[in-house]
Amino acid sequence: MKLLQITAALAACTAVGGCSIFGGRATNGQGAELLDTSPGIDVSRLDDATGEADFQSAFQYVRGQEATTTMPNSGSADYLGGFGADVTGDIAGFMTGAVNMTVESFNTGVVSGTVDEIALYNADGSQNRTFAGEVFLNGTVTGTDLAANGTDNIRDNSTGLESDATLRFNGDFRNLKSEGRASAMTGTTTGSGTGGFDFALDNGKFYAIEQ
Repeated sequence: MKLLQITAALAACTAVGGCSIFGGRATNGQGAELLDTSPGIDVSRLDDATGEADFQSAFQYVRGQEATTTMPNSGSADYLGGFGADVTGDIAGFMTGAVNMTVESFNTGVVSGTVDEIALYNADGSQNRTFAGEVFLNGTVTGTDLAANGTDNIRDNSTGLESDATLRFNGDFRNLKSEGRASAMTGTTTGSGTGGFDFALDNGKFYAIEQ
């Protein structure tokens, strides 16, 4: 079913142009264009949370943009991106995942989101394993800062073991060139997991681009 959905989305992209595939669905507008043209960002690889190098390139691009000083005072916005972190414990390596966040209202500062497509990589960049499930996020926007966190079950696809994963995102907003205020976000990711396998995140960071 997912392959059919992605194939249909690719066909739609081909027909209309100016869009990308992320998380198995077509995204349009400024976010799609930026994901396609920003140095080192490969949307098809981000969709599978593939690799430390791709994540690092995307993060550095977004992090290097102008910090937002004046936030929108109304409306909502959807953001897509990824997180990456070193992992120690029962599993070890570099973990990535796809991040989908929504500022439901800039007026009230309510944030929701999900993290999925989680994968683990070896030191040589080869994929070690993938994880099923998603972590649901809730948070707030205060001034130009964002904080969101959640705890949910993820399953190691190679062993079938499950862990209660907690992820926390703290960051701020960025103005991507000529795309308006608060058109991206970036910051730190912390977290851990307990259960069938225990792990802890270190040196974590994330980015997300408005769609």
